[in-house]
Amino acid sequence: MNGQPSVPLLEALPLPSSTEPSWLSTRRQAAAEALRAHGLPTRKDEAWRFTPLDAIVDASFARATLEQPSPAALGTDPSRALQIVDGRPELEGFAIPEGIELRSLRDLLREDPARLEPLLGGLSSGTHFAGLNAALFEDGLLMRISAQASSLAPLRIEHRCAPRSERRVSYPRMLILVEEGAEASLVETFLGPEGPAGSDASGSLRASVTEIFLAAGSRLEHVRLSLNPSLEIAELSVQQARSSHYASRSFALGGALDRLDLRVHLEGEGAECLLEGAYHASAHERVDNHLRVEHRAPHCTSHQRYRGVLDGNGLAVFDGLSIVAPNAQRSEAHQENRNLLLSDEARVHTKPHLEIEADDVSCSHGATVGALDEEPLFYLRARGIGAREARDILIYAFLRSIVDRVQDEPTREQLAEAFLGRLPHGEVIGDLR
Repeated sequence: MNGQPSVPLLEALPLPSSTEPSWLSTRRQAAAEALRAHGLPTRKDEAWRFTPLDAIVDASFARATLEQPSPAALGTDPSRALQIVDGRPELEGFAIPEGIELRSLRDLLREDPARLEPLLGGLSSGTHFAGLNAALFEDGLLMRISAQASSLAPLRIEHRCAPRSERRVSYPRMLILVEEGAEASLVETFLGPEGPAGSDASGSLRASVTEIFLAAGSRLEHVRLSLNPSLEIAELSVQQARSSHYASRSFALGGALDRLDLRVHLEGEGAECLLEGAYHASAHERVDNHLRVEHRAPHCTSHQRYRGVLDGNGLAVFDGLSIVAPNAQRSEAHQENRNLLLSDEARVHTKPHLEIEADDVSCSHGATVGALDEEPLFYLRARGIGAREARDILIYAFLRSIVDRVQDEPTREQLAEAFLGRLPHGEVIGDLR
């Protein structure tokens, strides 16, 4: 136990503080006042209409403390991946690649707050759970990737929760700066809480905010792997300068609620983003993906490609929006969401849509929801493959088309094994690969 009282989320909003920079205190108070005035979202808010929030807004949480066990106490290896525990980066023992700067936000706010003032909160919406993060975060990570970054291997980050017996809330924060001409790969893994059997730990909430600034000509492949979190609500905002390239590959495997709000601003001419993802939800699992891409300059390109598999009474939401501003001529914006429903109780709400205010563009959007195709099932059965095994082979092939687009081979294999682990006969398919 951390000694923190359990209270509803809005009751933990801060009072004025004189121990931090005045600009940060002002921003915290503005976020807190907006939340007190408008509250947390309900089903009356269009963007949250299908997101089940009862387990959050009606619950009490203890704050996760920064005085948590070290990675060694958690049984993790800091040489393999940077550990972020309840929002606190564990930099000690992690070998930082050349050309990459990693700093604790808590340390920077104490030592060089002016450096963060023009950046921190500059992209985030600051509303709802992002507003809670803005008001209450205590630590986080600054990552600066320079053009001199020498390692071709991805930088790996594991987000963990300290062992706990009660329901807690944490507010991780990340600020990522990719400098002009830099090229990098980032792999983030989000792991659920651990606690004694029968404890309330499984109802813990992680409400994270990440802001990414891509300078001219920079490139970033960003892989997010969410492994059965409890309650995960994340906002990820990206700003792209001229001729930059951002590839987001997001994979969600279950969880009581796993919601990602991904917002991309194509600010510079020739910027390109590729937003791809795959998700799997079964009994009592909820996965939400909300994408918003704004074309604000000419010759920009965006692609949204998501695939999902829903079984049992699993629920998924895909809400993809592409906006093309009047001055963003000769833009391309394409959206695709495909879903497999494997039971009568599974549901998906899919809404890819466009808002186009320019006349010289190439745009498309589409969605499909259906069951497994009987023809390839018959083909596999005719070759001696059992009905259940044939079903899992087709499901795996449907998801693998997204997994295979990840550039790093060890990460591809990790993703493939994670998806196979959720299929009844996944081990058989794994042997056939």
